[in-house]
Amino acid sequence: MARASKELAKRLRFDHFPRPDTFRRWYGLVGLLCIAAGAGAWYGLHTTTKQRQYLPGPVSQGHASFGDRCETCHESYEGVPTKACLGCHAERTHSKSEVRTPDCASCHVEHRATGVLLAVANASCVDCHGALTTTRAEPEVQRSLRGFADHPELGPLRPGRRDEAAIRFNHKIHLASTKIAAADKLACAGCHVVAANGGLMQPIVFEPHCKKCHAQGGLGPDSSVEVVHETPEIVREDLKAKLLFAAVNNPDGIFGSTDPGLPGRVRRDPLDASTSLAAFIDPTRANSALAKAESKLYAPLDTVVGQGATSLLDTNKYCFLCHDENGTRAAGELPRLKPTKIRTRWLGRGEFSHRTHDLLKCAHCHPDVRESADTAAVNLPPKATCVRCHIDGEARSAGTSCMLCHLYHDTSKDHALRDSRRKEISIEAIFGKEAPGAQHENH
Repeated sequence: MARASKELAKRLRFDHFPRPDTFRRWYGLVGLLCIAAGAGAWYGLHTTTKQRQYLPGPVSQGHASFGDRCETCHESYEGVPTKACLGCHAERTHSKSEVRTPDCASCHVEHRATGVLLAVANASCVDCHGALTTTRAEPEVQRSLRGFADHPELGPLRPGRRDEAAIRFNHKIHLASTKIAAADKLACAGCHVVAANGGLMQPIVFEPHCKKCHAQGGLGPDSSVEVVHETPEIVREDLKAKLLFAAVNNPDGIFGSTDPGLPGRVRRDPLDASTSLAAFIDPTRANSALAKAESKLYAPLDTVVGQGATSLLDTNKYCFLCHDENGTRAAGELPRLKPTKIRTRWLGRGEFSHRTHDLLKCAHCHPDVRESADTAAVNLPPKATCVRCHIDGEARSAGTSCMLCHLYHDTSKDHALRDSRRKEISIEAIFGKEAPGAQHENH
């Protein structure tokens, strides 16, 4: 028997969904509670000052004293503004030509570990230096630099660069020349001593480094006077005092003469003592002891070199063997010497740690020094020497991080700050590596 559609439709319950149900009531209530809890959590995160709901990791050692006081650096869920850093750290620029200054926190990322705040990733540098905008047609820096392989030659070794120090010095003579006895030849470490911070070399100073061979002695009538290594004005006063001392302590040897009638006896003319001593150190008297001593000290270079001495050490006591005179002088005037300006720092934009290279012999990086006879030669190792160990992408590379050699902040105008910053930014401080314990090469 056929069934009508009307009868079939009566079997359907059209009020099935609207009907009240206990489970559905609880389901809706739980949903409302979850929404309320989420809203409360969001509100708490955005209003609590200490943001204790986050556990970002330990802060760096320098910021450890802040403890969990996040508000010291952070501003309400907006990161770390640069002004928060400047509250403790002095403002430092990167370059006077920079077109934009990134926030401190864009390079110095906190909460990574206790000692890596200073370690800046290469990507932070490449962000600008990968395609650098410059204000000069021929900038001093390379416009595109993405790794050490792209790095140009070191600045002091680029074409036309010379050592401009006003001092004559020949490495070959001091290290390998046959004119100097083997016992007197020098080793690298005899003059080049690493500074306490392990970076630069200590300055070359006459007393500890040169005086042993270049003492300015053999002056005065009895060749007993040695003067200090100072300006001509100070040398003159020192010379006067020492000549007078020699005259008072050895009058017969200085003022006396042999009596031909009495062999072995010294004869002295009865002159007024004060007059004799005054004349003895009078620079205007051509034959005075002072004038003769100064004439010897300031002998022209061609005279010094042309004396025909069998050993170079026979002519090493004269000022112009090493120094240059600044201009000309009238008769009787003291010479004016050019400031030596011996550089203690060569890499104006870079850093270098000798301490971390102690295991290498000096000749490994400076192979040509023993044969270097040119005073103006810059005896730094070229980039080609560096890339033997510092290779991009190599697992056994000594590293090619920009931070190995470069400081971001420009401290070139403040040497005290730069020395402090160099100590702070040492390789050990950044990467936590122990410096090798070997001593510098002595031969």
